[in-house]
Amino acid sequence: MKVGLAFASSISTDGASALALCQRAEAAGFESVWGGEHVIMPDSIVSKYPYTPDGKIPAEPETPIPDPLIWLAFAAAAAPTLRLGTCILIVPQRNPLILAKELATLDQLSGGRVELGLGVGWMKEEFDALGVPWEKRGARNDEYIEAMRTLWQGPHAEYHGDFVDFEPATCSPRPAEQDHDASNKGTQPAEHEPAPVRHMCTAAQPEENGKNAFHQERQHHQNGQRGYACERKQDERNTDEKQNAKGRKAITPLWR
Repeated sequence: MKVGLAFASSISTDGASALALCQRAEAAGFESVWGGEHVIMPDSIVSKYPYTPDGKIPAEPETPIPDPLIWLAFAAAAAPTLRLGTCILIVPQRNPLILAKELATLDQLSGGRVELGLGVGWMKEEFDALGVPWEKRGARNDEYIEAMRTLWQGPHAEYHGDFVDFEPATCSPRPAEQDHDASNKGTQPAEHEPAPVRHMCTAAQPEENGKNAFHQERQHHQNGQRGYACERKQDERNTDEKQNAKGRKAITPLWR
């Protein structure tokens, strides 16, 4: 059993406290620290938060939510053995080529310690403020992941889809270990694959048509707390038909 500190980035937002938190977590035997993401917190939120009975996000407008990748880069230097997780990155809000560059850079600098949780988002008001289409965000999420994998596969990559389209190009650096399969579309790993050290979990909310109703795996949320522990069995691979029947998208390797 591996134990990580989720939403650690919202607990310690200044340099001194973040340094102390990461070093103490490392000394106490935590495996990982995790950062969440919201670019803004709108004053009025009609969208229902899917993880509380009342549909309200357990956060105040002034709750600090630093950029997770920048915070994790600081954590990588502060505690050289901790794994670095996102819980979660809202992929459809981002440019997939820039995100591919940022993630690969973080993975290289940290020696391959990135644990990547991705989601399609639940807060329409945030999408509206960013000027990002709310509709088809699930399909866009899947295509962005596929495009990033293609870039990480090697030089002179090209991708042509409905939401991403680029001619042959090279994005370097690439993630620390290059044994991913760019043809994997982010659904399920092959049964023969070993349990990944780094992985991607999709943690998404239902879209209007009922598709892409995923839930983050092995995350135990304690409402009202700014941080909580996230327990994860590294060798647990729930990719069977029973899990799929629940409308979940299984944990799969992103680049491994």
